[in-house]
Amino acid sequence: MRFVQPRIRRALCIPAATVLLAASLTMAVGLLQSAPALAATGTCSSDYSCYWASTSENNNPYSGSSPNPANFAQSNNFWGGYSSHGACVAGVTAASDNDGGWSDCASSGRNGESHSMVLYNDEGCTGTSLTLDGGQTINSFVTSDPDVNDIVSADHYPGSGSCPS
Repeated sequence: MRFVQPRIRRALCIPAATVLLAASLTMAVGLLQSAPALAATGTCSSDYSCYWASTSENNNPYSGSSPNPANFAQSNNFWGGYSSHGACVAGVTAASDNDGGWSDCASSGRNGESHSMVLYNDEGCTGTSLTLDGGQTINSFVTSDPDVNDIVSADHYPGSGSCPS
């Protein structure tokens, strides 16, 4: 009996470790899939939709002294939860009620993705909307129709499910 018991323990430990590893990997993949798609880097990646707190110059997405753009790659029901890293200043580069996040801050944007994106002035993807086609740049939301300067609070990629709640 003495020699059988360690073999049984070893035999039971290997499947248990395999199950634990599989569960951990499944959880990690789930967290990655549900993570918000925001890159807080200083450039606009070609596969993101990017937004600046200021308008553009010379028909190019803003390249002046504006701090980092917001970079989104999936639907977001509220932009206020994403830090602007100083780009959004209430009453200066954003609406007067802005608290430093991207909600009510964007003044120009570029959709680097191949599919369209709809911008909304209210969280939860409601209210006034503006569609930014794939590859489209809007140098100033003041001149867009409708004017969505400093009021965008959410976005949705049609075809990628509903606006997350």
